[in-house]
Amino acid sequence: MPRGLTRLSLDVFGRSLRPALLLSLGVGAAFAAGGRPPDRGPLHLIDLALTGEPAESTSSIAELREAGPEGLARLLEAREEDDRGASAQDWERVIDGVARQRYATESGLYWYTDVDEALEAAAEADRPVLMLRMLGELDEVYSCANSRYFRTLLYADPAISAELRDNWVVAWTSERPVPKLTVDFGDGRVWQTTVTGNSIHYVLNSYGDVLDALPGLYSPDAFLDGLVAARGLHNAVRDLDDPAPTLSLWHRRELERSADRAARTLGRPASAVAAAYRTPLTPDAVVEAPRVMAMAMSKMMVEQPLARAVVPTTPLSAGSPDALKRGQALGTDAQWAELGRSFPVRLSAPSLALIRAERATGGPEMFASLERTVGRDTAFNELWFHGLLHAWLEQAPDVSWEALNRRVYDTMFATPAADPWLGLWNPEVYDGLPPASR
Repeated sequence: MPRGLTRLSLDVFGRSLRPALLLSLGVGAAFAAGGRPPDRGPLHLIDLALTGEPAESTSSIAELREAGPEGLARLLEAREEDDRGASAQDWERVIDGVARQRYATESGLYWYTDVDEALEAAAEADRPVLMLRMLGELDEVYSCANSRYFRTLLYADPAISAELRDNWVVAWTSERPVPKLTVDFGDGRVWQTTVTGNSIHYVLNSYGDVLDALPGLYSPDAFLDGLVAARGLHNAVRDLDDPAPTLSLWHRRELERSADRAARTLGRPASAVAAAYRTPLTPDAVVEAPRVMAMAMSKMMVEQPLARAVVPTTPLSAGSPDALKRGQALGTDAQWAELGRSFPVRLSAPSLALIRAERATGGPEMFASLERTVGRDTAFNELWFHGLLHAWLEQAPDVSWEALNRRVYDTMFATPAADPWLGLWNPEVYDGLPPASR
């Protein structure tokens, strides 16, 4: 019997009804759990979440979240019907809390934060899982820079959010807390931002097998193309007893396609680009954060100036990470920027509105700069990092997501778990501060 059918049968017939189902029937998650009586159903729960006392609001948000995607859907429906006397800020707070994503008012996405729960939901719905691995948490203001771009540029895009809502189960998990820097100007002004780290979207089936992965930031169109291709791959292998040979062949073909596309601009034979994909990365010793940041142009524009102030690079340092040196050996910055122009950056109206709300003073040059850097990041991530991933998954199509994730962060992203400082402390530079300051 195909693996997908076996898992689906076990999950569908072996489970009891969830509070989410009872909520969709109008009974309410709390009553399903033996709590509030039926006359205090979903709408009353929403009212408490919006305008109740802090403790009541927190517990009501938790109950709506326990109801799963149906709880979020009911909340969004209620918002469309009537503002219920609540402010826009209260609606955002409650929706984001139920969804576990900042700006979920635009995306409408319910994010699982437990991988096993996401896999269970995927088995029931016969869908793939898109699992974001990131630094920090997706519902925090100060999550890692890439995840902040994902929220505004990708998840808020109507075409992407519709694709994810209609065809996927989405989840996020945290690699580690995100480092933050605070600059106190001494006159009452304080600026806080995040530094370093990278993110990746893994595509999993309901068993947790890795089908594909999209590393770093993509343009909206390229990201949507990646999702549609990965969903097609999921559908092609879901009923196979042993999907590994088909997965390996698919990644081999995608590797060759990426090599052909990159070669045309980089001025190299496609066979040389493919060989570079298949050559293993050398694990790095601790690499200074400013050097790591050069692998993600959009993030670097935000993070590198401050990081250089904290960790000045020195001649004694280990130099750039192998993943960056190898990518630069394939093509110059100018060539990668030229490749970036082949990935048009089309920002949706909701994305533009979110950006303007966050940076009201930004003018045309800000948007032009954003489009240039996102295009360049898309080219580097799709035609270098994704090429490496195709090679890894061609060779080991049955790798666990945990093992692949460790390899990604240790070598591709050059932020190994063994470095608790994420390259932000340089032992070769005397800073005049005692050990207790670190």
